[in-house]
Amino acid sequence: MIDIPDPLNDPQWKGSLEAGTKKYLNDVAALGLDPQAVYEKAKEASAACKV
Repeated sequence: MIDIPDPLNDPQWKGSLEAGTKKYLNDVAALGLDPQAVYEKAKEASAACKV
């Protein structure tokens, strides 16, 4: 397993991560859900998992 401390600020990862997030949120919206609310919940869950 490779640890990338801040992938959204790493030029090798940022573009891919942003594109994947955008696609996922578009898919969430297509299901009739609020993509921003889902994104905020995901960020909260991610923060809760940090050691």
